[in-house]
Amino acid sequence: MGTSRNDRSPNTPPWRPVGAVLGRKDVEVGRQVQELWLAASAERGERLASEFAKPAMVDLLKIAASNPTPTAAIRAFDEVMGKRADAGLALDLARRALVRSAASHTGSAGFASELFAEVSGYYASRDLPSFVGAESRVPNTSSAIELKNAIRASTQEAIGRIEPPKPTAASWRRYVNAVLGHLRGER
Repeated sequence: MGTSRNDRSPNTPPWRPVGAVLGRKDVEVGRQVQELWLAASAERGERLASEFAKPAMVDLLKIAASNPTPTAAIRAFDEVMGKRADAGLALDLARRALVRSAASHTGSAGFASELFAEVSGYYASRDLPSFVGAESRVPNTSSAIELKNAIRASTQEAIGRIEPPKPTAASWRRYVNAVLGHLRGER
C-alpha cells in the first residue's frame, strides 16, 4: 500500500457495532472479526465479493500454488497486474498475502488464508488506534498490535474450516462466497 495514511471507518450504521466491540477486553476476538465483516459486507454489498473474485485473484491463486520464492511472487504479481491492468485495495492486500504465502511455502490455501487475514487486519487497523487507552479497551499500542495479530489468526482459523479452493474461477468464486458467509457468522 505504501502509505502511512490511515482513514477511519465511516461513521455509518454498519460500522457502529464495530466501534462498540473493537478492542474491548470482554468481547471475544472471533466476535470482533465477525462485526468487521458484517460491517464491510453491509457497506460494500456485492462489490465486496466481486473485489475478491476478480480474474487477477485467480491468477494469483495459481501463482501461489506453484510455491514461488517471495521475490518470484512479487515479480509474478507485477506481471499479473500489468496484464490485467487492474487495481484496488483487495489486490494491494493480495500482494502481501502472496508474499506471505510464498515465504511460508503454504501454496494456494495459504494465499487464500493470508488474503482474508490481511483484509481483517486492515479493517481492524482503521479504527483500533482510536481505542488504545480507552476504558475497557486495549490499554496500549503493544496490546493493539497483539489484538490485530489475534484478529488475523482468528480469521485464518475460521477460514481453515473451509475446503481450500482449486485454482479455477468457479472454485475461487464459491470459496470467496463461503469465506465471506463464514466470517459474517452465517454458518
